[in-house]
Amino acid sequence: EISKVLNSERITFYQYDPKQNLLIGQLLLTGGQTRELKLAPEPKSIAGYVAMTKRSVNITNVYDDTELKRLNTNLSFLKGVDARTGFKTRELLAVPVLVSENLLGVLQIVNSRTKTPFTKLETEGAEALAKAIGGRLIRLQVGGSGGSKSNNEPRTASKYAFLVQSNVISEVDLNKIQLQNG
Repeated sequence: EISKVLNSERITFYQYDPKQNLLIGQLLLTGGQTRELKLAPEPKSIAGYVAMTKRSVNITNVYDDTELKRLNTNLSFLKGVDARTGFKTRELLAVPVLVSENLLGVLQIVNSRTKTPFTKLETEGAEALAKAIGGRLIRLQVGGSGGSKSNNEPRTASKYAFLVQSNVISEVDLNKIQLQNG
């Protein structure tokens, strides 16, 4: 399980939708149900801040407003999310999912199993995972999982086609990324 490798209790992924300019994720509620959460890429939330800056952050205590304000004076932790999920967040490592500097989402590694700040090695592991997720999302966008289609057949539309259509990334760059990520 990936969360064990990264020494975490949970992992959350927020996918970026450039048409809505929102990060969209699924929260795991008490009882196993899920609920959609939408966040703007702005410093009102940690994931939004990471999306806006395209930089990783390693927060030792999400409830420490002083620690958050050192990153950005408007940054805060959405305490209501913990209240709705019944889960208590302590430490948070948030990493942007990027391909060629284009934002695809934000990966959050939640609560160190040792109840200590995430280490440099865990941060590097999260960044490597984010890079792999980005490569996979691009491969899905540019033609599915690599099945055998003839070159004359139109590509299957996917939920990632908007990246090319909205000029976030060119089809040439997508093809390069697909080749790089196998």
